Amino acid sequence: MSDSPASSARPSVAFFVLWEFHRPILSPVYDALRDEYPCLISNDPEEVVAFRPAVLVLADAAYDRFRARLPDTILVFTRHGFSSKQLWRTAFAGCDFACVSSPWVRRDLLKRGHRPRMDFWSIGFLPMDAVFQARRGQPPTNLRIDISPGTRTLLYAPTHNPGLHSFPVIGTDWIRELQAAIPALNIVIKPHPVTAERNPGWMAAWRQAAGESRRVLLMEDTHSDIYRFFPVTDVLLTDVSSVAFYFLAMDRPIVMVNVPHPEAAGDDYDPDGPEWQWRDMATTISHASEVVPVVKRCLDCPGENAQPRALYRERVFGGLTDGQACRRLTDRIRALLLPEGDRPEWAELAWNIARLRARNASLSRELQESRTQAEILTGDHEILRRELQESRTQAEILTGDHEILRRELQESRTQAEALMTNLGKNGYLARELLRRSPGILKRRTAMLWNLLCRVRSGQPSGQEDRRPPRP
Repeated sequence: MSDSPASSARPSVAFFVLWEFHRPILSPVYDALRDEYPCLISNDPEEVVAFRPAVLVLADAAYDRFRARLPDTILVFTRHGFSSKQLWRTAFAGCDFACVSSPWVRRDLLKRGHRPRMDFWSIGFLPMDAVFQARRGQPPTNLRIDISPGTRTLLYAPTHNPGLHSFPVIGTDWIRELQAAIPALNIVIKPHPVTAERNPGWMAAWRQAAGESRRVLLMEDTHSDIYRFFPVTDVLLTDVSSVAFYFLAMDRPIVMVNVPHPEAAGDDYDPDGPEWQWRDMATTISHASEVVPVVKRCLDCPGENAQPRALYRERVFGGLTDGQACRRLTDRIRALLLPEGDRPEWAELAWNIARLRARNASLSRELQESRTQAEILTGDHEILRRELQESRTQAEILTGDHEILRRELQESRTQAEALMTNLGKNGYLARELLRRSPGILKRRTAMLWNLLCRVRSGQPSGQEDRRPPRP
């Protein structure tokens, strides 16, 4: 048996909170398991990696933080939305098991070519458990406005994508106009969790509108749980937010704002996604002036669009509206964590795949290390080759210098021999000259003396004076 997290005495489970609004999605599962297994819920990837869980549960596609570092950990994706926005492929392809809200959703995703590495789990939708269990009975508490049974409430829940957002279309004047038309209507503005960070200007405009009426509430904590408002919401106003699809469970009117050029949103726009293909489940508007009359009609005739709402509600939830999504998920995690031999066949197959993946990852690391070493050795070989070439070049230079010196030495020897020969000849002449010089000098001196005497006596130079010179 391999030394994997699943083979330890008490396999552990971790829950990664990428965004704070994931915490209320994951916390019920954490609470259900923490007394049975070592559990960790954290927003710190390093803490999760150090925990080395057998199973890691995420509500977003943050697989790149863990897959390479935890190859033998099984990743479970709970999903936090429903709209496509071109995110489905990466969202499902990176996890081992993906939770979906119904068997129909599973079939549809497979038909579209989206699949996790192992399988889909049809469990329902985790955040809706409390809604299905409570229905309209428990309104949110500790709010600035009165939301209680008997009051009427509009929930405004826009998305965050700039090219798909309803704010540029309807602004905030509709809030004042709707308050004037229906003074007793509560308006709850629940921005997408990342709106405060990415679009603070929108938050400022809503804040100003909320400050003008005691019946308008802006949820400043954008990461707070939106689903708790479902039981007390009479009309949902949105654009392409996933909230609309889960609100179908309430069988109440939905108003969806159309944006004029959704294709300008680039990769966020998926014309085949349910956010565009299922808009007949709602009353759609394209201008701010339509908000008041459409909302009034929805409140007066809540059964309008009931038939398409029922069709899409069946697709989204099927029969999984009992509020037991958390139980179904924890049952599957428990099956994964059973001792080897007690696991169901699908769980044993999952761990075999995980172990094989870990082995492949180890081999890949070894191969990469071997490649790195080969590159280092190749680099060293190239350095040695260059050094050898430089040595050869230096040797050739030295050989050339040696030949030049040899020729110069030979020339020096030749010159020395010639000099010695000349010195020998010159020495002989010098010795002969020294040997003969006394007699020659004596004769030359006598000749010069005779010439001098004739000059003095007037005697012709042809007559010689035979007298010896005076001493």
